[in-house]
Amino acid sequence: PTITEIMQNPSSTSDSDGEWFELLNQMDSPLNLNGWTISDLDNDNHIINSDIFIPALGFAVLGNNSDYATNGGVNIDYEYSDITLGNSNDEIIITLPGGFFSDTVAYDNGTTFPDPNGASMALLDPDLDNSVGSNWTVSTTSYGDGDLGTPGLPNFYPIIEVEEELEFDTTAVDLSSSQYLLINNTGNGPLIGTLTTEGTVFQPADSSFSVDPYDSVLVELIFTPEEYGSISDTLFISSNGYNESLITVILSGFGYEALSVIAVTPDSLIFGGIQVGLSSTLDLIVSNIGDDILIVNNIS
Repeated sequence: PTITEIMQNPSSTSDSDGEWFELLNQMDSPLNLNGWTISDLDNDNHIINSDIFIPALGFAVLGNNSDYATNGGVNIDYEYSDITLGNSNDEIIITLPGGFFSDTVAYDNGTTFPDPNGASMALLDPDLDNSVGSNWTVSTTSYGDGDLGTPGLPNFYPIIEVEEELEFDTTAVDLSSSQYLLINNTGNGPLIGTLTTEGTVFQPADSSFSVDPYDSVLVELIFTPEEYGSISDTLFISSNGYNESLITVILSGFGYEALSVIAVTPDSLIFGGIQVGLSSTLDLIVSNIGDDILIVNNIS
């Protein structure tokens, strides 16, 4: 497993009650840590003495206190003993039962690694080399009793939030109208995704989007009814949102047939007496009060 997060100096509780670190199993099958060893380069040493399964592509949190009420509000998967995480320089060494090293992180009192108080050190990406201090940063997400970290979760992950329905204005057949859907990212990682619909009547103006952490974006959706009546469709939002890779939004609108409507004013013309051989003119106003083009073929 990979060491991905370290809380060596909690603020909401004492170090002796609230130290923990996180392991990620990057394999496609569960991993049992029974018999594995936690140690450092000094005298700290602990052999895990019970089954602790890390799910495939999942996390396990190991700490010095499994009591949620006193450890700062962390769900601990395994409580170890005889391990102290130094607040300055220290190491976490994970060793297989056969004595082979699995993973090692040696942080350095802020020289290259972060050195936070009340926040965990977080690996920027699990595919990065976790022995390099610049690949770590300070957590910014609150948990439990107020310290910062993401125990048991990805260190940086987007959370997508959208409305469940979007209704369009009544729109003439073969014409278009737009509505805008607000996509919120309430997580601490970048959100990226794509937009698709089942049919052609509703279409996104852009098929992809991206949202920075704790930000939002408006995406345009275009409604072009092809016939008269109520119309609905489903918008599919595929994204890297944590635990919500696919979200659906119901789209609805009403299509109507555009008509031309002629209006003539006044409704009568009275010319009065005109001397023979002379002419007189009056204005007749022809208006289109409909919503389609009016073609006048003849006035007689």
